[in-house]
Amino acid sequence: MRVNYKFPKYPLALSGIPIPDSARAKFKEVLGFANEMVKKSGYIAGTDHITLADLSCLASFSTMIEMDGMDVGPFPELRAWFNRVKGEVKNYEKANGAGAKMYGEYFGALIKAAQK
Repeated sequence: MRVNYKFPKYPLALSGIPIPDSARAKFKEVLGFANEMVKKSGYIAGTDHITLADLSCLASFSTMIEMDGMDVGPFPELRAWFNRVKGEVKNYEKANGAGAKMYGEYFGALIKAAQK
């Protein structure tokens, strides 16, 4: 069975397949790239304002954080970007935050069950 580890929590949550250390390392590497991208201008696309790229990444990032309380401590610019962009999105909580939280709680429960 071939497993796609673009986001390493899905195989664990959906199939009980343990997350290899190599997938965890690759995921942290990707977060490092994203951190470098926002470090330059404060936005994903390198602009001085919010773009569709930020909105797209915001949806994924918020879900990842809600899924397992992902530690973004090593990525301070990414955390600052997240807080800034969600503050710029009108009705963020209603449009994305509440759904990300529900999704995260659901998958978080699946992950905990799979780790037992």
